[in-house]
Amino acid sequence: MKKIITIVSFLIIIAFGFWLYFTNFSKVPITAQNNNVKDQIQEESNPFVGHWKGANNSEQMISDLKIFEIDYYFVSFELGAYYGDHFGFLEGKAIIKDNKTAVYTTEDGVEFKFVIDESNNQIKLETTDYSYQAGANVRYDDIYVKVLE
Repeated sequence: MKKIITIVSFLIIIAFGFWLYFTNFSKVPITAQNNNVKDQIQEESNPFVGHWKGANNSEQMISDLKIFEIDYYFVSFELGAYYGDHFGFLEGKAIIKDNKTAVYTTEDGVEFKFVIDESNNQIKLETTDYSYQAGANVRYDDIYVKVLE
């Protein structure tokens, strides 16, 4: 009887060790277990996703852009700008028109185009109103450079 208890205890300890290894200490990232090939390609190839800083930033003027992936056709963004004590902030969901352009249109009809230049690691912002819903003298930058993390 004592041998059976010892063997069962030993097997429980081994099973617990395997459970710990595969649930907590596994070095395989969860995304690698994704079986959807389209999602894996999009995660790796979406050039818009990331943190971008205004190319013309200075001590007085700062412009910042963060882009997050929603799915294959949309990205969400947060666009912020500061000038002295004044600021502007715009967020929304832009539709990806092609691999190089994402477009957001406000309720007022102002269009913001994010055009990516992968060779220079930049996004060019094209809009008719660079100060849309922003404070005095605040202007969104027209060129953003990717922040390498």
